[in-house]
Amino acid sequence: MSVFDLACGSGEASAAFQQAGVKEIVGCDPYTHEAFVKRTGLPVRMDSFMDVAKGSLGMIKAYDVIVCSYALHLAPLSLMSSLCLSMALVSKYLLIISPHKFPIMKEDYGWELMQEKIDSRVHCRLFKSKLLNEE
Repeated sequence: MSVFDLACGSGEASAAFQQAGVKEIVGCDPYTHEAFVKRTGLPVRMDSFMDVAKGSLGMIKAYDVIVCSYALHLAPLSLMSSLCLSMALVSKYLLIISPHKFPIMKEDYGWELMQEKIDSRVHCRLFKSKLLNEE
């Protein structure tokens, strides 16, 4: 399994994936990348939401899952369509963990909701890409 941790912060989500035995993890955060590397020892990119929306992930290999924990709801609404579509082209799945139901994922964002779990006001939603060509 390969994981791309978008807006990875200091690596809380990536650390959980490491503990679960996932070996291929890359973080991404333009602000906290140093804390991420210090905590996890994993590689990190410094793309912003704007960079991703403009297609910066098009230069990477496809990942099994992009995880965005407690961050995607902070992306500007004006970027959500292009941001989500860009991610749908490079990942089979998108896991959004947030403190509420936001962001609202529209039909034309390139993702299909597969599963949702709410526990103690933490919303975990798993989406499958509608755009990634699996070969």
